[in-house]
This record gives sequence, C-alpha cells and structure tokens, in this order.
Amino acid sequence: MSHEQEHVANAIAEGNKDNKELVSATVSLQTSVCPECGRVYVSGGTTHTTIRTKKDSSNPYDNLQQRMNRNLCAGLNFDKSA
Repeated sequence: MSHEQEHVANAIAEGNKDNKELVSATVSLQTSVCPECGRVYVSGGTTHTTIRTKKDSSNPYDNLQQRMNRNLCAGLNFDKSA
C-alpha cells in the first residue's frame, strides 16, 4: 500500500506544476490469502492517475489559430433533409 501511495504523491507533485492539473488519482489493492495460515494480506496494487495539461492562452498566435479554425469549421455540418 505504501508503494501505491508513492505513486499518488508523485502525481500530486506533478499536478501542482504551473501548467498541469491533477484530475483524479485512484488506488486499487489486491488481496490474497496465505495457504498455510489463512491470513489475508495485500498482494499488489495499481494506481490510475489523470493529469490535464492546461493550454497557455496568453499566446496571441494560438488564439488567432483557434479563431481561424472555428471560423473555418462553422457551417460545415448541416442537415439537408430538414
């Protein structure tokens, strides 16, 4: 379990960077039963993280490109049968 917590801590550190955001972090633990004594123990785990990278909107060229793409795509999809 502590090993999986290290992955979560690393994801939190990555999500705290300026252009990134930690969306979710989930941990799943697998358990097993000792065949000799019957005790249940944690035998493994997986960590799933989702980190979103934020776009820098201060770049005027990116803003211009987005506006051009929006204007180019406007009206391309229409329902002719209506």
